[in-house]
Amino acid sequence: MDDFYEILGVARDATLAQIKKAYRDKVKHLHPDVAGEEKRAEFDRVQRAYDVLSDPEKRRVYDETGGEVWSVEQLRAKAAEVLTNIICDIATAPAFDPEHTDLLSIARGVVNDGVNKVQQKLNEAQYSTERLEVTLGRLTGKGERLNAHLNQKRRDAAKSLFKLQQDHAMMDCILEILDTLKYKHEPNQQPFWNQVILTTKWTV
Repeated sequence: MDDFYEILGVARDATLAQIKKAYRDKVKHLHPDVAGEEKRAEFDRVQRAYDVLSDPEKRRVYDETGGEVWSVEQLRAKAAEVLTNIICDIATAPAFDPEHTDLLSIARGVVNDGVNKVQQKLNEAQYSTERLEVTLGRLTGKGERLNAHLNQKRRDAAKSLFKLQQDHAMMDCILEILDTLKYKHEPNQQPFWNQVILTTKWTV
């Protein structure tokens, strides 16, 4: 995962003015109008880092979880990418019959299975995080080294919880996309629901 502070070359306690200055210094050498398209990827990384660190709320979430808050557009883009993989995995499975099988029903089954797994992991992560906070809050006499390790455990737990929350939101978005799709097929007498197809390459 990219370290946004490292990308901009600023300290973690940098002020907004310092972040803006570092951003301007970087982009004036990396902007495609100056450096050409070969520097586009690096420019985009700097832009993404600045977009997060220059926004107080996004920066707070990033500092606490190490994750980036997805915009609605980013969420939809990631959902579309994952759904594309699911559809392609189903369509290319040997047991899939494109003329007589409802592709979307199988896709919903895959996503709903993923939602249930993430929800279970999310519940477990929330419980673990809350218990960790309560327990560590009661622990006294912590030395500097022990406290540093315990705080790292706190951050790791927060990162895991944040990622699961993002995954859950993305899968909700996938289900919304599926509701807008239609698939033409001629159903067989016996409904098709092959376990091989449900177990696609896509996993949570």
